[in-house]
Amino acid sequence: MSIGDILSEGAGGIGGLKAGRDALVVMALDLALSVPGDRVLECKGTSFGVPSVHAWKFPGPIRASDVATLFSEGSDSGIDDVLNLGIDASMAFEIIAAINGDAIVPDSWMDSYGTELLDGTVPGIALFLGEPKEASVFEITECVGRGLIAILSGGYSKIEIVGENILKIGAEEALGINGLVSRAALKYGGAVAGNRTSMGKYLKKKPKLAVIHTGKLTVSDITAMFSAAAAGAFIVSDSPDLPNIPRICETSSKEMVAKAIANRGITFGNNKGVRFVSASENQRIRKADARLEFGGPDAPPSCEVAIACGHAEDGRTTTTGKDIQELEGGAHSLSIEVLVSGGVDFSMEQAIERRIHFALSRTEGVWHSGQRDNSWIRISSSAVENGLTFADLGSNIISDIKENFPTVAEAVEVVFTSDPSSASSKICGARERYGIRDRRLSEISDRDVDCFFTCTICQTYAPGHICIISPERPSVCGSVTWTDAKVGSEVNPGGPQRPFPKGHIIDAEKGEWTGANDIVRRASMGSIQRIYMHSVAKYPMTACSCMEVAAIVSSDRRSVILLDRSDTGRNPSGYSFSEVSDMVGRGEQHPGFMGIGKHYILSPGFLRGDGGIARISWMSSRLKSVLGESLRKAFFDAGISEAYFKIADENVAEDAGSLGVWLEENEHPAMLMDPIRL
Repeated sequence: MSIGDILSEGAGGIGGLKAGRDALVVMALDLALSVPGDRVLECKGTSFGVPSVHAWKFPGPIRASDVATLFSEGSDSGIDDVLNLGIDASMAFEIIAAINGDAIVPDSWMDSYGTELLDGTVPGIALFLGEPKEASVFEITECVGRGLIAILSGGYSKIEIVGENILKIGAEEALGINGLVSRAALKYGGAVAGNRTSMGKYLKKKPKLAVIHTGKLTVSDITAMFSAAAAGAFIVSDSPDLPNIPRICETSSKEMVAKAIANRGITFGNNKGVRFVSASENQRIRKADARLEFGGPDAPPSCEVAIACGHAEDGRTTTTGKDIQELEGGAHSLSIEVLVSGGVDFSMEQAIERRIHFALSRTEGVWHSGQRDNSWIRISSSAVENGLTFADLGSNIISDIKENFPTVAEAVEVVFTSDPSSASSKICGARERYGIRDRRLSEISDRDVDCFFTCTICQTYAPGHICIISPERPSVCGSVTWTDAKVGSEVNPGGPQRPFPKGHIIDAEKGEWTGANDIVRRASMGSIQRIYMHSVAKYPMTACSCMEVAAIVSSDRRSVILLDRSDTGRNPSGYSFSEVSDMVGRGEQHPGFMGIGKHYILSPGFLRGDGGIARISWMSSRLKSVLGESLRKAFFDAGISEAYFKIADENVAEDAGSLGVWLEENEHPAMLMDPIRL
């Protein structure tokens, strides 16, 4: 059977990817042995030699004798393995093209766009694979009309449509899509050649690639898809043979283009694209590079809140206090209020509120983390020097909300308050509103509902993590509750929150459900098999670096220590918050460590499988103050009011020894409990 025969076969799932990769690799190895070993391999039309090898393996000249060292035995047992198969396929395709003298898409095509591929001028690339449908011409035209580049492969390349932003390629040429976008990242971006970590991080941000596949799923199609996925693409196919893998691909036959674009985070923003650039998401601004800081451990508190109201003045941004250009460098307090009117009600507020994160994160020169009254913003010196104002930020927030909630957000108005006294008053008012939301949710338990929700907001920060949200377990960032996710999924079905059947209960105390296990198993490609939603032991739920609090089992395993972002001093766990965040914030399970939202501490489900709130032995005085009377009430509702006063803080214990003494002297209930079994 020839390689062409293999590639044209039906894929039948991920196994088809493995078959396609293996066939290409075998052919590449055979061809490399058929030519002199010292022959330098170079694809026609590119200065990058063999582009995928140059990008992902090593940037030097590739000789025929090197080919055998490029590939290891391929596996499809996990997400990383599957993406590796995509990279292998792209490298093998280009090696075959280099030896045979076949054409690949030349650098000149890429150069015609230049930095526009990366600076947001071109929002993204849509790759169409398979056999077109009746509506395909309209969908392609719409993509191009909105500024996207459309690459048409296979049957799509035969459509009679032309345009500046349209590129037609053969089905086999699509196998080299990884090398094509990698060249853009290398030539016009900051990716480091030969460094897989650098390439992976850069391509998660830009250029943004979406793949739309229709018709029979062939081995060639699925191999091209995962060549693209390794370059950060999101894939939508109408073939039932393609598995649904959160953050990578899904099966759908309706609104396929819209879903692919939305899931890849391609936005068309506002007309002030010079400052609103989707490629800026996940940018890092170090303290030394920041001119202004709002919130965070070294600044006065800040907050952000969305308010459903009867009337908002659409498109208006106002500032009470000094604007960005007037503030002295350093740390300040800030309140951001987003007033929304139209078909919006109280239950939708927090779903809308979370869009503030996206709008700010995608603004060039602005870094954002946290939510509610735990918001943390940095604005770079260069952004200030370029004239950034609160009006610019407000415009970006308004555009993002109206784009993501078009049917309900008829009018959006933003109010920034930087005056310290006024901001303090606004923060108090926001906290009252947060409290009302939380009290409404506390009346619902995990058992009362039929479905939980996934949330993939933080996929750019932690590709291996997927949040599972239930009535008793909010998101680890603290910004999305079960009701928020429900509203978000109803208003924006293609958005980051999506429902799934919770299934049957396996362990009521630990919070293990068949549906949650199924979803994380699929999302992790099998690397995570089970999760406990209400236990830090054995199978804790994964987290991202946006987590508000780190829950850590003490060295004697009898209690749990809680750290938040402000805890920079010594504590009895022996870890800093940032160390735990680095450990669990990438979507991996580490028994004894778990990232949580701070309001989960107040939930009846909090570590129920480990003994609940009675296990808390240490938290900072600041965190205790932030939780306030709600924490005291949680202990009262649990029937252990006195245990509230037995929680140690930094004033009485800074290491494991002093914590143990404190707990013994105060007869903390955790001392009477069995050690937590990890």
